Amino acid sequence: MKVANGLKVTAATAIALAVWACAGSTGASAAAVITADNIKTSGEEQKVYIDVSHLHKEEVMFGMATRGKKSDKITFKVSSWDIFEVNNDDEIVVDLSKLSNIKDNFVAIKTDGMEVPVIIKIPAVPKAAIATYNGAERELEFKTGTKKNNVQPASDYEWRTPYSSWNSPSDAQKLSDGRTVGVFDDFKYQGATLYIRTPGAPKAGITETADEKLKNAYDAGNIDKKLQVYDAGSFPGKEAKLNIAKQANGPSVAAKYTSGTLTLPGSSEYRVVTIIDGVKEIPDKLTSTSSRENVTIEQLLKVASTGSIAEQGILEVRTGQNDYKKKPASKWTRVPLSNANELKASNADGDVVNATVTDEDGNKVLEITKNADNISVKNISEDDYQIVVLAETPKLNTRYSKLKSQASIEINKDKNSQNVYIRKAGDSRTKTWVSGYIKIGTVKLP
Repeated sequence: MKVANGLKVTAATAIALAVWACAGSTGASAAAVITADNIKTSGEEQKVYIDVSHLHKEEVMFGMATRGKKSDKITFKVSSWDIFEVNNDDEIVVDLSKLSNIKDNFVAIKTDGMEVPVIIKIPAVPKAAIATYNGAERELEFKTGTKKNNVQPASDYEWRTPYSSWNSPSDAQKLSDGRTVGVFDDFKYQGATLYIRTPGAPKAGITETADEKLKNAYDAGNIDKKLQVYDAGSFPGKEAKLNIAKQANGPSVAAKYTSGTLTLPGSSEYRVVTIIDGVKEIPDKLTSTSSRENVTIEQLLKVASTGSIAEQGILEVRTGQNDYKKKPASKWTRVPLSNANELKASNADGDVVNATVTDEDGNKVLEITKNADNISVKNISEDDYQIVVLAETPKLNTRYSKLKSQASIEINKDKNSQNVYIRKAGDSRTKTWVSGYIKIGTVKLP
């Protein structure tokens, strides 16, 4: 496609040129006219396209027309013209992106072979545009109108970020009564600043005006010369700025590593990703808390399908979405969980004195001695342990005795026939969870 070059002249110069051209023109040049069929506009691109393939060595004049009134007649006047020299060109393309989109714009197109120009109306878009976003439902509401207090649901929209090009919604994201649900999900994590507007009209031909007043319009320079006015598609609408807040940080979870308990915050929801034999299992459903709730590792790591306790998992807690405040759910707060017991005991069903207790590296950690009236258990490792003597299996929160490194504890006759359980102590500084108990033997005193 070849595009003609243009230069600007005043209206007076253009009229003189036209008179001169008509006086010396042949019948062929007099027929060199531009009609509505030769003109297309694109609101999307803010351009006018003029087909000049039928013209040869001609000049096409393009100008902005000012609407006025004279002798009770609507008139149009062009103060200056852009002159496009046509030399075997196919098309003239005129950029209109400088024009304001919130007022009616009128453009005029003519050649020296035309007594009056073709007038094209590019209608104003609404001056007000309001976009709101419900983060909880991912719902966009977009309205436009003459004023912010007088807006109506928009029928279509397009959007961009500060540095992106304009994006059109998918069919599923089109507006219905000014609303659409399930949009902008990509921005819920880090948030975004978006700009929303109604799209411009696509490239199309012009049509005879539907404005009854403009059907009787005249040339301001010659009040007896009637003008033909045509309608074109509108430019893109006024932009509305939309701020999408980033996802809030997850709630605080109090973890007591030394006791194996956690405090879940109120108005939260959580799930536990269990890890069994290195394989993660992510629950489909979330558990909600209405108020603060204390839970144990055993409760969290219990596998619903089998009732067994997983050795490892990840607690994920977040603040649920707030429909009233139109806020989405927060980010996840993740707390690694561990119920693994690194200790091993031989002869666990026999006399505790005969037990050998080792750590994960096979090192002996306890020295157990039977005396006349008691049994002495000494911690010979560098780690701290917790010990319980009970007839039944201890729970995670059963009261225990501390057995620090190089310390000893005595088990008296009143514990005879009861079982001895031990576990590695937790450490809040290193965020190491207390382990589960293992049985190391039975108290058998004479």
